[in-house]
Amino acid sequence: MTIKDIAKEAGVSTATVSRVINGTGTVSAGLRKKIEAIIETSNYIPNAFARGITSRSMNTIGILCPTLIDTMQTTFLSNVEQNLRAKGFSTLVVCNTGRETDKTPFLYTLLSKMVDGIIVLGASMAEFEDEHCFSVATSKVPVFVINGNVKNKDVYCIYCDEFNAVQEIVDLFSERGFRRILYICDTNTFSGYQKMQGYLSGLKKNKIEYNPDLILQFKSSSDFLRLAQKGTYSMLKDAMQKGLEFDAIITADDILAAGAIDALTEAGRNLDAIPIVGFNNSHVADLIHPRLTSIDVLPSELCALAVMQMTGVLEGKAFPHKVVCSYSIAERDSFRIRPNEAFISEKEDIKI
Repeated sequence: MTIKDIAKEAGVSTATVSRVINGTGTVSAGLRKKIEAIIETSNYIPNAFARGITSRSMNTIGILCPTLIDTMQTTFLSNVEQNLRAKGFSTLVVCNTGRETDKTPFLYTLLSKMVDGIIVLGASMAEFEDEHCFSVATSKVPVFVINGNVKNKDVYCIYCDEFNAVQEIVDLFSERGFRRILYICDTNTFSGYQKMQGYLSGLKKNKIEYNPDLILQFKSSSDFLRLAQKGTYSMLKDAMQKGLEFDAIITADDILAAGAIDALTEAGRNLDAIPIVGFNNSHVADLIHPRLTSIDVLPSELCALAVMQMTGVLEGKAFPHKVVCSYSIAERDSFRIRPNEAFISEKEDIKI
C-alpha cells in the first residue's frame, strides 16, 4: 500500500497523510487516529526515497552484510561506505548471522529506519533461485546486491564474472599440460556457484575428464577466517594420505590456498611443480610462501559502480538491473602466466 492508497481509503489528501506520518502540521485527533489505524492494519512502511525528495531529511543507505569475520566482506563494506560518504550519504550497517540466514527481518529493520536505499553484500543460492527475493524491500526503496545475483527483476545486481575467471585458470593450466586440477571450495553462495560452474566448464572445454574426488569442500562457518586455513590443511592432508593425485590447485579463497600450501609443505611436495591459484587477491596472498597468484574481483570498482548506479536510480535515472564486471589476475610466485614477467595484469572492461 502506498501513501496515495492510504489517503484514498481515509478520504483525505496525501498531504494530510504525510503530516500524520511526519508528525508535522495540524490534523484533528479523530482524523489522525483514523489514518494511523489504516497505516497499522496495512503494515505500511513510509518510503524514505519519496520522503527524501521532499524533505531531504534522510540521505541514508542501509547496508546488509554477513558477519564480518571474513575479510573480503569487510573490504566490500569499507569500499561501499567510502563511496556513499563521498556522495553525501550516511550509512546504517546491519549484519545478519550468516550467508544462509533469511534476510527478511533485517530488511524490515533497515526499512523501519527510513533508509533511502538498501545495499546487500552477497546472495545465497536460495536467494538466487527466489524470484521474489527481497520483494519486501523493493516495493519501498531501491535494492542493490553487490557480488551476488538474484532472479527478482526489481533488484539491481552487480557482480564479478567469476565463472570466466576460474575457467580461464583451467584453460591456462591445461595449456601447460596440467590435467588433474584440484578445486577447493567453500561457500554455497551465488559467488561459489559461479566459481564451481567455471571449473566444470573449464574441464569440459579442455576435454578433461570430471573426477569428483578432485573437488574438496571446506564447510564454511561464521568463524571462517580462523578455521579455514587449518580445516583445508587437514582436509587436503587426509586426501593425500588416501592417495589423491593432482598436479594443480585452484581455491575459492586465498585462505584456502594457504591451508593447502601448509599441507603440501608438510608432505614434502615440490611447490615449484604444483601451480596454485587462489581467489580474492587478499593480503593473505602476499604473506604466504610461495606468494600466491590470485584472481582479483576488483571490489573497489564493483562498489564504486554500484554506488554510482544507486545514486542515479535515486535521482530517477534508468540503469540495467544486471551488470557483470570483469576481473584481473594478480600474478605472483605460485603460478606465472608469463614465467619471465613479474606484474599484475588487469582487465578493466565491463560487460553489461
